[in-house]
Amino acid sequence: LAEDLLRAANQNSRLTMARTQAGWYLLGACMALGPTAVRPHLPRLILLWRNAFPRSTRELEAEKQRGDAFTWQVRR
Repeated sequence: LAEDLLRAANQNSRLTMARTQAGWYLLGACMALGPTAVRPHLPRLILLWRNAFPRSTRELEAEKQRGDAFTWQVRR
């Protein structure tokens, strides 16, 4: 569910911010369950975390140039 909420952030709708926040809150709640619950899902969690940020300074600069308010609110 959390992953679906985060993927829905690409849709430009009024619910995007709420979906994104809910997705990250659910992932945070899963992390609070401890290593036994997290270990099977760790590769996907790492992938989501890695995709949340620009991979290089070039991507960062491109995102800054694009820099509409919607992008920065969702990426926050």
